[in-house]
Amino acid sequence: ADQVGPPRPDKVVAMFYFLWQGGRHASLYDISEILADPDRPWGPRGAFHFWGEPALGYYRTEDPYVIRKHAEMLSAAGVDVIVFDVTNGLTYDTVWQALCDEFIRLRGLGWNPPKIAFLAHSHSERVVQHLYEVLYKPGRYRQLWFRWQGKPLVMSSDRGLPDETAAFFTFRESWAWTKPNGWFGDGRHKWPWLDHYPQRFGWSINPDTPEQIAVCAAQHPISAIGRSFHDGKEPPLDARRPEAGWCFAEQWRRAHEVDPAVVFVTGWNEWIAQRFLKEANKAPSQLAGKPLAVGDTYFVDQYDAEFSRDIEPARNLPWDNYYWQLVAEIRRFKGARSLEPIRQAAITVDGRFDDWQAVAPEYRDWRGDPARRDFSGWGNNHYRDTSGRNDIVIAKAARCDQGIAFFAATADALQLPADGRFDDWMVLRLDADDDPTTGPLGCEICVRRRNDTPQAVVEYCRVLTDGIDLETPEGAFAVRSGMTPVERRVLGTVPLGVGERALEVVVPWSYLAAPAAESGDVPNVADRPKRVLFQWSDGIPPEDDWRAYMYSGDAAPLGRFRYVAIRRNDSKP
Repeated sequence: ADQVGPPRPDKVVAMFYFLWQGGRHASLYDISEILADPDRPWGPRGAFHFWGEPALGYYRTEDPYVIRKHAEMLSAAGVDVIVFDVTNGLTYDTVWQALCDEFIRLRGLGWNPPKIAFLAHSHSERVVQHLYEVLYKPGRYRQLWFRWQGKPLVMSSDRGLPDETAAFFTFRESWAWTKPNGWFGDGRHKWPWLDHYPQRFGWSINPDTPEQIAVCAAQHPISAIGRSFHDGKEPPLDARRPEAGWCFAEQWRRAHEVDPAVVFVTGWNEWIAQRFLKEANKAPSQLAGKPLAVGDTYFVDQYDAEFSRDIEPARNLPWDNYYWQLVAEIRRFKGARSLEPIRQAAITVDGRFDDWQAVAPEYRDWRGDPARRDFSGWGNNHYRDTSGRNDIVIAKAARCDQGIAFFAATADALQLPADGRFDDWMVLRLDADDDPTTGPLGCEICVRRRNDTPQAVVEYCRVLTDGIDLETPEGAFAVRSGMTPVERRVLGTVPLGVGERALEVVVPWSYLAAPAAESGDVPNVADRPKRVLFQWSDGIPPEDDWRAYMYSGDAAPLGRFRYVAIRRNDSKP
């Protein structure tokens, strides 16, 4: 809250969400692999090609684990509603039904997944009428409907619809670009999904009161407006930085200036585009800034890491950068709660946990989120992940005379590792020096159980950068993403209290202060860290990279998020 202000509950963030990866697809084509290997053929004309590999693999959208992970990531980011793309006249009924079924199940576990809406364009009257008949009129998934001005929202024109259908919805017509296209008019009841900077806003009652604005990560390869586009131009090839998010940042800057009620972000998970061949005397004339000759291959919406607009993390460039950029921008737009300092408490590490009952604050994680996946993807891919074991749901921290005490509780009885190895069992990772480059994924202290004993080993972990070019995007990303060698040094052992569904540990002050981690000295009160970022994980080896903490086992909190144990600004530890 100190950086972004208090929560603004009247602000809404919508995300363009794509359903067309659903269904079975025997063939798989990846543009990035084809461009890297001249001997690899293109898919047939009209075939869908991935621009790159998603971090979750070449998934089908019906995959329950993918749906669950999307719900978790989007909710954590602060997205309020996902808007399904049905602009091409298809409605993908089996796909959105699978998603809604899983969202309803998650609501039963206490989750708050985003609400849903639809964006129609081609044959919009037929598409909207169909959705009304199969979804809205029967009242299916009513808990998930996103309502605007008291009615379910549909982003479409109301032209040609029966009176009953037209009266049921709040309509906001949507398409790309607000000028010079005539569809936008004066902007009343118009919600664009894409626009050039500086974007124009749609309005409803007063033309001086912004209702909605679009924010995009990029536009199209055939217009050469990529992720690096800013200040009115696309940089030359050697100056492009798709991982830097320049276009996204510029568009968000405009959104913050306008400060509308709704920001509509394009987009989450488009990933694929159809292959076309250039025809004589027909557009387009170029692809990614290069001229097209008759017969050349081109793609309209997605092409490579630069000319794509997915915010969902990719396995390679631009990795997860856009997700965390999204998180930061939504915090600036919607505000955030103030951090509650941890309190002094007399904690005895005995595995009984009575002394934790009154301790606050309480940090929570989603119930039912450990990785359990078994589903087919595109091509011959089948994705299986059984790393989910213990479901961490509550964490706490408290100041005590010896150091900071940490507590974690699970939804069910703790499961011990089947192979007897405790390397990835209920691991506590700490960032006490506030430096994201010191340790893997920013955490320079690792606390894990010492075999099957009531003790935990405390390690100091330092990222090794020898031989890594920190000036390259790949090198800089590797250092802060757990993708480099790590030097580990045991600082000592501490008691570990383990119960049926919880565990506790006290990490001494001498281990928490960065200078002390090197020297072993007990720091003065003034030198003790003012805040410690922490994360519990299970089923994730501590040496794994960013993808594991986002998609494997269970991490509380998710991915690069951290709980914050902040000390009061006083003379006490």
